[in-house]
Amino acid sequence: MNSGRGTEDILDPDSFRRIADVRRDVWTGGFTGLAVGISFGVMAYFVSSRYPPLKQYKTNNHFVLITLISGSLCSFVGSLSSGRNSIQYVGDIFRNKSISSSYVSTMKENENDLLNQSEEAYARRVEAIRKKKEGK
Repeated sequence: MNSGRGTEDILDPDSFRRIADVRRDVWTGGFTGLAVGISFGVMAYFVSSRYPPLKQYKTNNHFVLITLISGSLCSFVGSLSSGRNSIQYVGDIFRNKSISSSYVSTMKENENDLLNQSEEAYARRVEAIRKKKEGK
């Protein structure tokens, strides 16, 4: 699978396919939300024009504004929700590919050094307290 992006040596074909599926789900959710939002905006405009206090807002500018705002908001919500639902399928890919083994070993060494330093500091503090009590 040669995509021309240099991902062949990083991801195996199954991981590449799963990431592409999530990306496709996000786009599909966004376009579905856009269609629902535009439909909702058109319906809201025509329903609000029947309501007497809102008849003053029945202009072409308001129609475009309501339609585009509802379409963009629903598109955002649709893509966000489908992305959040689909991310569970690729979480292991990001966990496995995100940190190299040398970085993990360095992190563990640093963690052990900090633990040893804190134990030494605690021992010094206990010794100082003991000496202070003996001096009184």
